Amino acid sequence: HFSNTVDLNPLDNRSNPMILVHHTMIMKLIRMALGITSLMYLCEASRFSSGGKKVVYHRNHALTGSPDYDRALIVIHGYGRNAEEYYNSVIEAQNVFPGVGTDTLVLAPLFKSEEDVPQDDELYWSTGGWSRGEDSLDGNAFSSFSVADGLLESISSRFPNVTEVVFAGHGAGAQFVQRYAGIGVIPATIRCDIRIKYVVANPGSYMFPTSDRPRSTSGCDGSNGNLFQDEYIMGVKGVDACPSGTSVITDPNKCIDAAAYVGVEYKSFSSDLAEGETGICVVKNIDKQNIRTTMTHSHGSSAAWLCEGENNVVSTNNPTYDQYKYGISNLPDDLNYASVSVAEIQNNLVHRDVVLLLGTGDNSRDTSPIPDKSCEADAQGLHRYERGLNYKDNVKALDCSARTTVIKVPDVGHYHNQMFTSPQGIMALFIG
Repeated sequence: HFSNTVDLNPLDNRSNPMILVHHTMIMKLIRMALGITSLMYLCEASRFSSGGKKVVYHRNHALTGSPDYDRALIVIHGYGRNAEEYYNSVIEAQNVFPGVGTDTLVLAPLFKSEEDVPQDDELYWSTGGWSRGEDSLDGNAFSSFSVADGLLESISSRFPNVTEVVFAGHGAGAQFVQRYAGIGVIPATIRCDIRIKYVVANPGSYMFPTSDRPRSTSGCDGSNGNLFQDEYIMGVKGVDACPSGTSVITDPNKCIDAAAYVGVEYKSFSSDLAEGETGICVVKNIDKQNIRTTMTHSHGSSAAWLCEGENNVVSTNNPTYDQYKYGISNLPDDLNYASVSVAEIQNNLVHRDVVLLLGTGDNSRDTSPIPDKSCEADAQGLHRYERGLNYKDNVKALDCSARTTVIKVPDVGHYHNQMFTSPQGIMALFIG
């Protein structure tokens, strides 16, 4: 990578945000004058072994190891699975202030989905399942959280001078990081001198450690607006959950695709309904009424499978606002990753170093990308910024000594590049 020798001695004043802001602008002008753009940071993607298969990752040094780094930064992409863009943003942030982040190993894994056309030897997940730690769909049933475990083990064993590992994510990637902070089992093989920090930037929702919520949970308990019926249970035969009928469908196009109408990305693929499979149509009540959304096993973000079978009854009396991914009341049974108890998850969220990097401009319910408007998410706050502040209050109420801090990025909305390259973002990623 390009080595910038211009030294404006920013570290002497790094505690002053205004000086950092001015310095950021100066450094960007210098880089523009020198013809340096984010394109210079492109790095050839590599693959590492995990769960018996491969995972693509972008990096400034291969996982073969090196004594030249004292910090590692693992950046998790958002819903769009644009790992390369996230990698470039972090490298851009690394180059804002000369000398800051120079000795940082940067890794950006890509959690592929079926639409990314993974190779036969690669792990892949459902479109949103990777952000929740769910199992891969390639037959190995390997949790995306286990991929993070594997990166920790590789860093610990191959980079002997790394003493701090930072997990950072924005949007869906921040959901991954925040939930991993609570559920992640730090492998016993990790060196004891390694400190782990979790930087959570503008997630759409949080895994709250208690059942307390700052806003009403009415409608999140199956008594109002929940169309899932007791007789719908997990199995192999899809059932139409729309109130107009219970017809099994074999073509997603038979159901009205209203995903875009409720702000959920949906793409139909021929592999959605393979021979012998069925799909369903599920109503999404997000400030609208009777919005139909087609759904199959690959698109967990649009709705959910409801099937006929003998096990796993979907109860209308179990409060959904406190179930995973929004809470922890149904863990660990609903996540095939690790046998951690509710008490252990709460302890992790209290005692692990979690930084909530919140853009004060990420405060809209209507600006794209539209935030999660489900009853469960709205119980946490009306928009991403408010939910972050409320989450901090929740974990502090559980234990006032909780090591969760908030860093605000003034006037920045839901933009990962602006968040990471801000003075506050640079401090969270490379300094603090």
